[in-house]
Amino acid sequence: MDHTLGVRARRDIRSGLTHTAIVTTLEEMSMSAMQEVAAKFFDACETGGGWEACREYCHPEATFSAQAGALAEIDTLESYTEWMKVCSVQSRTDPTS
Repeated sequence: MDHTLGVRARRDIRSGLTHTAIVTTLEEMSMSAMQEVAAKFFDACETGGGWEACREYCHPEATFSAQAGALAEIDTLESYTEWMKVCSVQSRTDPTS
C-alpha cells in the first residue's frame, strides 16, 4: 500500500506560522490509517529527522510553499524537512531558543 500523504497545512509550534505543503494524494486508506501516517510524518519532521526520516511518507517531488519570508526560497517538501532539521538542532543547542 502506498503510504504517501497529502499534507495541506500545518502550524509550526516554534514560530506560530502556518505552512502549506502539497505532498500527494492517497490510495484508498481508512481515515485512521491516514491519521497514523500524518502523525508519523509530523513527528519525523518536528523532531528534526529531515528528509531521511520523512521521505517514506511523501511523494518524491512534493512541493512546499509558505507565506513566511524565512521560507520564501524553500519550494520542495524535501527542502522544508531539511530546514526543520536545522531548526531542531539549533533549538537543542541554543539555550536562548
